[in-house]
Amino acid sequence: MRKRFFQFILIVLIACTLLLIGCSDFDEMKSQRSLLQADALMQQGNELLAEQALADLVAKYPGTQSGIVASKRLLQIQKQRELGEREVFAKVLDSYQQVLNGYHALYAEYPRSISALDQSDYFFDSAYLEEITPENYQAYLWLKSDGSDYRVWCVTQEKARGYAVEALNRKLVPFERAELVKKVKIRFQSTAWDGKLVALQEQN
Repeated sequence: MRKRFFQFILIVLIACTLLLIGCSDFDEMKSQRSLLQADALMQQGNELLAEQALADLVAKYPGTQSGIVASKRLLQIQKQRELGEREVFAKVLDSYQQVLNGYHALYAEYPRSISALDQSDYFFDSAYLEEITPENYQAYLWLKSDGSDYRVWCVTQEKARGYAVEALNRKLVPFERAELVKKVKIRFQSTAWDGKLVALQEQN
C-alpha cells in the first residue's frame, strides 16, 4: 500500500515537472513571437508601439530569454531618448549662457535684472532670449540682484525631466519638472508665468 502511494506521488511529481517544462517552452515560444512583432514595429518606424510591445513582453514573460532581450532593448531606448532630449536642452541653455557671459565680459557683472539687460547697450536682450527658446519650452531665468550670479531652468510640458545651469556651475543639472516648477512658484514671483521666458524675482 505504502509502495503504491509513493509510486503515485512520484508519477504526480514527474507529471508536474513535464507540465512546467511544457509551460516554460510555451512561454518561450510566445515571448519570442512577441519580440519578433516588436522588431517588425521598430523597422516600420512605429517606435512608440514597439516600445509598448517590449514593455508588455517584459511584464508577461520576465524570465524568458526574449524577456531578457526585451528588457535590455528598453534600457537602450530610454538612454537614447535621454541623450536626444538632453541635446535640445543643452542647445537652449548654452545659448542663454553665451548671452549672459557676453554681458559679463562687457560690464564685469551679470545682468542684475531683466530690465538691466533690456536697458543696456548690449546687443542681446530678453526678446532675443525668448526668440531662441523653442516652442513648447520655457526658460525660468533668475538674475541675482548684485550681478554676481544667475540660474536658468529649462522645461517643457512634454518631458518629465528638465535641465538647469548656473553661473558658478555650467554643467547641465537634471531635475523633475513638476517638483521644480512647484518650488520655483513658491520661492519667486513673475509677471508672466506662461511665456517662453519667465523672468523670476525673489518674493518680497
